Amino acid sequence: MTVTEIDSPSRTSLVLPFPPAFPADLNEWPQTLPALSLNSPNLEALTSVQQLKAQALLHTMQEALEEQRMDHFNEAKRALVAIFKKHGEPITQWNPLVLVLNHPDLFKGHDLGTINLEMTHLRVIDGQAISMAGANLQSGLFLCSNLSRMTLTDADLSGADLRFADLSEANLERAVLVEANLSHANLSFANFRDANLYCGNLNGAVAKQACFQNANLRKADLRHVDFYQAELMAARLQHADLREANLFMADLCGAKLRQADLRHTNLGFSRLQDVRLQNARLSGANLNNADLTHADLHDCCLQGALLSRTLVREANLTALELVGLDLSECLALEEAKLENAVYNAKTLFPKGFKAKKHGLVTEQCTGLKRLSQLVSSILG
Repeated sequence: MTVTEIDSPSRTSLVLPFPPAFPADLNEWPQTLPALSLNSPNLEALTSVQQLKAQALLHTMQEALEEQRMDHFNEAKRALVAIFKKHGEPITQWNPLVLVLNHPDLFKGHDLGTINLEMTHLRVIDGQAISMAGANLQSGLFLCSNLSRMTLTDADLSGADLRFADLSEANLERAVLVEANLSHANLSFANFRDANLYCGNLNGAVAKQACFQNANLRKADLRHVDFYQAELMAARLQHADLREANLFMADLCGAKLRQADLRHTNLGFSRLQDVRLQNARLSGANLNNADLTHADLHDCCLQGALLSRTLVREANLTALELVGLDLSECLALEEAKLENAVYNAKTLFPKGFKAKKHGLVTEQCTGLKRLSQLVSSILG
């Protein structure tokens, strides 16, 4: 890779041409890079004078970071973006400004909370010493970035690209990640308490033992996410897509899952007390050893679900279709609300359980009732 060197003070960063692809391993980045470097596909369009101006602005941005003068950093960044806007393609989400933080020790313990990195691809070699609490990072590109242990509380990451990023043990409490892309990111042990991930894409992410307590995950794409032992108490998951997600031993007490798609999801040994699962799709889901005490499953689809040793004490199963389900090992089924729940000859109940005594009705009776209602409506 050819490096364009510009005469400037020794502390000023090199301006590098945009590489064809980012190395997957952050350690492959040149170790001789200064603390702050700039990559852009538009550098070749700049004259030598314009490159000098860009270099001077980059030097100002580095000093501002070291001195925690975020107002100076943001002002210099706006001027840098203006250079590219005037003499090349404008900086956009698809044509970002690329900054590389290569020596985080210079910013150790610094609070970069008011930094504006919108439309910026930030490459962080080691983010554990950096705080960006409250930062405006809208539409930022953090593909494959190492943000492990970084403080991002109250940060705005709306529309940010965090695919394959390492956010393990990061603190994103109250962060805004509306429509952010975190697919295949490492979110293990991260804190997303009270965060807003509305319509976010977490497909394939690893979120083992992460905290999403009271987080907004409505309409989020959570397919194939590994939520092993994750904390999702009181999380808002209405209309979320959780197909084939792993929620083994996860805590979802009080979560709202109305109309969520949980088909073929692993909920084994999970805590589902007081969850709201109205109209949710749980066909093929593994609910073995799950605790559904006081859960509301009204109009829920359980076709093919596994319910071995599932605790359903005082759960709302009224009018639920239980046709063909194996409930023989369900715990406290006699204490569940089962009025008008539908069963047939293939439905298996615990030994001694009296279906009609608990208000269940047969599939045949339901069919006749529906036929009668249809005839009555036709005859007026």
